[in-house]
Amino acid sequence: MTFQQLTYFVTAARFGSINQAAEHLYTHQSNISNAVRQLEEEFSIQLFERNSKGVQLTTAGREFLAYADPISTYRSSYLSTKAQHR
Repeated sequence: MTFQQLTYFVTAARFGSINQAAEHLYTHQSNISNAVRQLEEEFSIQLFERNSKGVQLTTAGREFLAYADPISTYRSSYLSTKAQHR
């Protein structure tokens, strides 16, 4: 698991769309999809149900988000603070 994978997952969960997450993060949809797939394989869970309208968190995905979101937020805050002190 990497911080980038967590960020991609959290962003996709917030938008309910892998495409919108990719646009927001200035990356390709395939990068988001691959990161989510790697997390799902690593933890042997399905994080999203995928449909034509986007993605919806599964029960396991909601549980994972409860841990991933604070980690991602704290990391972003730390990096912002660190950048301000340069």
